[in-house]
Amino acid sequence: MRSLYYTTDLLNDLFNGFEQSFTSNQNFKVLKSNIVDNENHYSIVLEVPGYQQDEVKIEVKDRVLKVEAEKKQEPDEKKYLAKELDFSKAGASFSLPKDVDVNAVTAKMENGLLEISIAKKEEEKPKMIQIN
Repeated sequence: MRSLYYTTDLLNDLFNGFEQSFTSNQNFKVLKSNIVDNENHYSIVLEVPGYQQDEVKIEVKDRVLKVEAEKKQEPDEKKYLAKELDFSKAGASFSLPKDVDVNAVTAKMENGLLEISIAKKEEEKPKMIQIN
């Protein structure tokens, strides 16, 4: 896994544990993403051009958010001179920081963008104990 703020250690600290990992081979493309730290939640926006909503899967397991997109393509008999358009498989995964609520994840998809919102846990406040 690589840190999303991989340019400097200072930026790594700001992300408080957010990391992205991916596998790269000829049949798998990494989805490009933006991550925003909002006051009450994190937003992850991923480019998913050419994919329909039912072709995209989102899973959270063991504090890892995984996004996979797969387009089923029927084999054709065309004799291609060049074939660069291939949307068969793409994905990304993110290690989630400790301050997120993994049970409060929502997603919406519009115009080739997938936006995932992950709520932050409420900060634990110290409990004052009365002495009797």
